[in-house]
Amino acid sequence: MEKLPSDFEIAVRILDYNKKNEPVWFTKLVEDFDKKISRATVSKNLDQLFDLGIISGDWVKLDGKWVRTFRISGEATSLISSIAEKHPVQI
Repeated sequence: MEKLPSDFEIAVRILDYNKKNEPVWFTKLVEDFDKKISRATVSKNLDQLFDLGIISGDWVKLDGKWVRTFRISGEATSLISSIAEKHPVQI
């Protein structure tokens, strides 16, 4: 099977958290992809996904800290869902 680009791997992972109604933020993604995708690449890919309108974010207070949580934008949900069906993220 063809390897999925890291930006789409991250988007699929965000969709997975969204489906479970669990918040996901930058540090959580970095930890999920530990040693598979670098911290710098996760950051760059999140910027790309924001720029393309694939993800959006909200500031939420969790455990006394403010974090920006991510979700797949409504317009991109079907695209990322179809990618997720063909390429489930293995972590």
